[in-house]
Amino acid sequence: MKKINRQNFLIYGIMIILLVSGTGCIKKSSMDGKTTVTFTAWVNTPDQLDTYHDLIEEYEKENPSITVEFINTPYNGYREKIFTMSAGGNAPDIITINNEMFVTLAHKGLFKDIRTLTDNDADFDLKDFYPITLEAFQYKGRMLGIPRDFGVFVMYYNKDIFKSSGVSYPPSDRSWTWKEFLDTAVKLTKDLDGDGHTDQYGALVQSWMPWWAMYIWQNNGSVLNKNRTKCVLNSPEAKEAMQFVADMVLKYKVSPTLDTLGEEGVLPMVQTGKIAMFFIGPWERRNFRLTSFHWDVAPMITGKKCVAPLFVDGYAVAKTSKHPVEAWKLIKYIISKKGMTAFTKLGFATPARMDLANSDVFLEPHKDPKNAIIFLKTLKYGRMLPVIPQWDEMGGIIVQRLELILNTERAYPVGKGLDEITRDVNKLLQQNK
Repeated sequence: MKKINRQNFLIYGIMIILLVSGTGCIKKSSMDGKTTVTFTAWVNTPDQLDTYHDLIEEYEKENPSITVEFINTPYNGYREKIFTMSAGGNAPDIITINNEMFVTLAHKGLFKDIRTLTDNDADFDLKDFYPITLEAFQYKGRMLGIPRDFGVFVMYYNKDIFKSSGVSYPPSDRSWTWKEFLDTAVKLTKDLDGDGHTDQYGALVQSWMPWWAMYIWQNNGSVLNKNRTKCVLNSPEAKEAMQFVADMVLKYKVSPTLDTLGEEGVLPMVQTGKIAMFFIGPWERRNFRLTSFHWDVAPMITGKKCVAPLFVDGYAVAKTSKHPVEAWKLIKYIISKKGMTAFTKLGFATPARMDLANSDVFLEPHKDPKNAIIFLKTLKYGRMLPVIPQWDEMGGIIVQRLELILNTERAYPVGKGLDEITRDVNKLLQQNK
């Protein structure tokens, strides 16, 4: 079935192709005496492309000795494109990154340590950024990237479903326990037309790692050990958490099966009011604002502790860049308060600059969600996925078994599935030592 992730949750489609010609570049012809800085990124929407175009144009006006070549590369295949360009000696000076792809690229030695550039820049202060976002691009003691924005999972909920069911909204000042969450999901799951089939679900479970790993983390379990050298999904903590996840689908039936999600699509089910509660990051605000129902956000639920999946986007300088100083200056401009404000207004993510995140630019008090401050309050519970160089192969092993576990027709014991996942992932890790 088609997997859901934060990129294909966004509504963009072929409009981007129409906006970007041929090679996907916004090209600026170099003049004699000018330095050309190449800059690659994936672009999700037309207004994001416009934002890059406007900032680059303004930067070039302020820095007439620099010309920028912007290369728009689709997210699907982006990492592979960076590998290919780097292998051919054509790595862009600036590479847009996120924490999911970062480790794989850093492991190949593609990025320059920018610590000296940041430390020697009197106009730049790392203290302006949320510390956890800076950690996203640290690798083996080196600073290989700088954050622009981040997204942490919170609970989105359909207020209309709660109201019509006579159920109180989730509290905004505390986290629900797993039991409170499940009990509420049961109340909100209904066969509305009496045909014997569920039309409205209280919750949603998916095979994308953040949606199930968060329960393991909240139960004091882990996907990998601390050194990320061994899979530990066969631990009692992981098995208990995954049994809770499986029970939501198979026992209590408060979530559609993966087969149903594959047939109807996650986003259509959410947008048409078939899902009452849904965990995702701030980028989903754009889609929720297009819906006809009333909605808001609430704190992440908590098990033995509260943990919320965290994603960070940012920029790196290619190790082979011939213009690292010029590349850094452009990055600094993009992540300046001015540049970050422009990206924040797009509504995708939370700015990594603390003062901007706590301003009306992000919180938008006159728009939904009313409780946007929860995105900031949840950051202290944020945890990034334990990405390793073998991430793709590991993900394939895990998803194959999880789809067996979480589909009613092919019910598969949680314990057996996690034991087999652990065995096969550890074989993979041993082979790649």
